Amino acid sequence: MEKNSNIALLASFLIFSVSLQSVSAQEKASGEITGSVIDNTNKLAEYATVTLLKASDSSLVKGAITDENGKYHFDHVANGKYITSASMLGMVKAYSQPFTWRNSEKALEVPELVLLQNAHLLKGVSITSTKPFIQREIDKTVVNVENSIVSAGSNAWEILQKSPGVTVDNSNNTIRLQGKTGVQIYVDGRPTYLSQDQLAALLKNMNSNTLKSIEIMTQPPAKYDAAGNAGIINIITKKGKEVGLNGSITAGIGHGKHFRENAGTNLNYRNGKINLYGNYDFYKGTWWNDNYITRNFYDGTGKTLSTRTEQSSYHNSPSTSHNFKAGIDYYIDDKNTIGFMMNGAVNPSSDNRYNTTWFKNGDGSLENTSLTHSTEKANWTNYTYDVNYQGRYDSTGKELDIDVAYSKFDNTALDNYYTNAVYSDGTPLPDLPGSPNPNIRQGKTPTMIDIKTAKIDYTLPLKQGAKLSFGAKASFVTTDNNIQYFQLDNQSQQWLYDSATNHFKYTENINAAYINFNKEFKKGWGLQLGLRGEQTVSDGHQFTNDSTVKRNYFQFFPTVFINKKLDKNNTLNLSYARRIDRPDYQTLNPFRYYLDPYTYEEGNPYLQPQLTNSFNLSYAYKSLLIASLNYSNTHNVMAQVLKQDDSALITYQTMENLAKTKNIGLNVSLSIPVTSWWMSNNSINVFYNVFQGQFLGAYLNFGKAAYMVNTTNSFTLGKGFTGELSGYYNSSMLWSIFAIRPQYSVSAGIQKTLLKDKATIKLNVNDIFHTQHSYASVKYQNLDVTANNHWDSQSIGLTFTWRFNKGNVKAVHHRQSAIEEEQNRIKK
Repeated sequence: MEKNSNIALLASFLIFSVSLQSVSAQEKASGEITGSVIDNTNKLAEYATVTLLKASDSSLVKGAITDENGKYHFDHVANGKYITSASMLGMVKAYSQPFTWRNSEKALEVPELVLLQNAHLLKGVSITSTKPFIQREIDKTVVNVENSIVSAGSNAWEILQKSPGVTVDNSNNTIRLQGKTGVQIYVDGRPTYLSQDQLAALLKNMNSNTLKSIEIMTQPPAKYDAAGNAGIINIITKKGKEVGLNGSITAGIGHGKHFRENAGTNLNYRNGKINLYGNYDFYKGTWWNDNYITRNFYDGTGKTLSTRTEQSSYHNSPSTSHNFKAGIDYYIDDKNTIGFMMNGAVNPSSDNRYNTTWFKNGDGSLENTSLTHSTEKANWTNYTYDVNYQGRYDSTGKELDIDVAYSKFDNTALDNYYTNAVYSDGTPLPDLPGSPNPNIRQGKTPTMIDIKTAKIDYTLPLKQGAKLSFGAKASFVTTDNNIQYFQLDNQSQQWLYDSATNHFKYTENINAAYINFNKEFKKGWGLQLGLRGEQTVSDGHQFTNDSTVKRNYFQFFPTVFINKKLDKNNTLNLSYARRIDRPDYQTLNPFRYYLDPYTYEEGNPYLQPQLTNSFNLSYAYKSLLIASLNYSNTHNVMAQVLKQDDSALITYQTMENLAKTKNIGLNVSLSIPVTSWWMSNNSINVFYNVFQGQFLGAYLNFGKAAYMVNTTNSFTLGKGFTGELSGYYNSSMLWSIFAIRPQYSVSAGIQKTLLKDKATIKLNVNDIFHTQHSYASVKYQNLDVTANNHWDSQSIGLTFTWRFNKGNVKAVHHRQSAIEEEQNRIKK
């Protein structure tokens, strides 16, 4: 099966490439656009990346690399108005003035592009979307979602699955970066204090038409909160950038196993000192999941199989989401701006789960069967309010930013469980103490979270090109979970309190300050030093048994970046960072969330934060190749584990602190224009994980090498058509006690521009061969478990977008709030 899928995957790439070559061969040569690139010392810029962009919306048309003489050319270009852009590592991107091309001309030479080392304002040109789907820089990888055809009609969760170095596990809603958990998810620079499940629900309801890009940072500088041992993934939403009234309207439909639809609009209006902006996105669809779990229970010797359970769990989750943002900026003068922003989400949803568990004897004969049907009706709301100030005091870069934000999350859910157990002949099982048959339970599971943050950042330019930045941040978080479970007494038909009922309140205050120094030295040396200090004060109170867990600690988090430009083609970068990863709020909550009476998830209020020291050595060659060698050592690592009650045949999932984990990895990224009509972005990440620590009465010492390959190819087909083919392959890997089998997927799409380039229509197919599923197993001490999980990964989508613009081109200011890191620890 796997061999056939690999053959199909390879064949799809070959067929697509051959068809594109056929299309290209049929086009007639009709002259070329040429030009050259130099730097600010008038030296020729060899191997600079040059892109041809449409002047109307700055969308990518073609890409090229300059030769040894700094020259480039584009051929087979349709009539239209264009601009060119040149970029090179360590230099500020340069743009040409708009020009008109007619393919009846033999040649057109664009005025020389000059790359500068210092930032200069660009006048008269609007740059709204200038980059390929995946852009790699020394300190981060940027996934430009708005340029992707395959991503149209998808959601943020699905796009993360295609991002280089990112692994998404749908069986437990875990996101890993370069094989490590502890990833902090930001939205517009603000942490989202969500738990795994809550974050997955949020991202699955975030449509791609609202997204601009995704930034992936494995070594964030001191300005960012120290949370996240694996790094930060920052999801950036679209924002208006022009004077006058401008925006876009998008509508899409799709179909996987179920029909889905989405629609949205982005609007921006600026006139004089006032800038208004906002967006709204609607999504309606059904997410489904099919999970098959087997568990083996052994006798006291641990050698003879006594019971085997086989569990089939299918659930579908219809949901509707409304996401919106509105804001206003007031330009007091050229140097001072104040703003107010409000965003929110309303996500009503339901969940229907059908779970069947077969209990078999050691010889394989069926003993009894348990059938559970559970439903959930939930409504998740989030409202964030943000007031901000931005000061830009002079041309040297003196800046002041102040941000105050308040966010409120409210989730109400009503769960119903009906379990009926029968012998192999269909006879009902008798009632047992604490476990009647049928077992009818009901749960009320509300979650309320309040987050308040205040943040200030100041940048002070120094002499000889040095820069000093410093700032402070305070956050105050309160979570309140009062979960009530009831069980129906079959005799009296009265609802009785269940032992799983609990009330947990958690408060946390983090006070932080940082200082960051940056300087460029002679002979190509650069240095950035940062130090961040954070004080954490927390109090977790469990009312049911009147127990309290209090913590108060202060820690320093240094960062060091050393850069050396060996020559015009080669650059080295060495960095070090110390980071912390705190448990999300719901993981600290000691409550139980049931799949059926034999399977549940439980929080751990005694979970400690984990600390990571990480090193990274990067090398860049001719702006074409970036390779990085990284090493990290995490102490007190938080790991997702299984525990088992052999006598009751119960297995549950929780989080535990192991002693440590080590990770060493090599990441190689290559972004090149293969031809004038084919741009290819590729990456491979090879790493080795080791997990060590005491668990279940034994010393755990597991290690395994793994690799991840990602490719995205963009094709210019002519006559307004562009295509995209992408794929990824994740080898077998290890996380904690879980062994995970390989996973891979191929997606493709095509786009056509319409209405004088003011509209686009995109058709895409995701997971063409339906290979994207997960298979995990655990065999450790008394645990012998396998899980095979399938979900709605294969789909086809059609998306239409219309852009309008009534005004002059000029960049405007939109703020990111200080509250996003706190939001990142909320489980949704």
